[in-house]
Amino acid sequence: MGALNVVADAVTALPQELLAGWAAWLTVGLGLAVWFRRSPAAVRVFPAPTRPGSGVRGAAARPRSSPRASSPATPRPDAFGELQALLDDPAVDRRVGE
Repeated sequence: MGALNVVADAVTALPQELLAGWAAWLTVGLGLAVWFRRSPAAVRVFPAPTRPGSGVRGAAARPRSSPRASSPATPRPDAFGELQALLDDPAVDRRVGE
């Protein structure tokens, strides 16, 4: 019972405005938590409206282009080949900062 009295004394020593602010903050937080935890079935999602076509497509319309021919597969260069050549070359003078 002694610890409960210490906590009660500490709470009564706080300013009333601070206690009211904490109570309001916790009440709003609890309300928002309940609001956002409601059933997802209650939320209605409407599909996006479809846009009408831009006009009549007839003989004046440009014909569709055929797909581009694929280029022959070229081997990709080694990304670290140049770095490896520099590190393996003993003739390269290695100085810090250059």
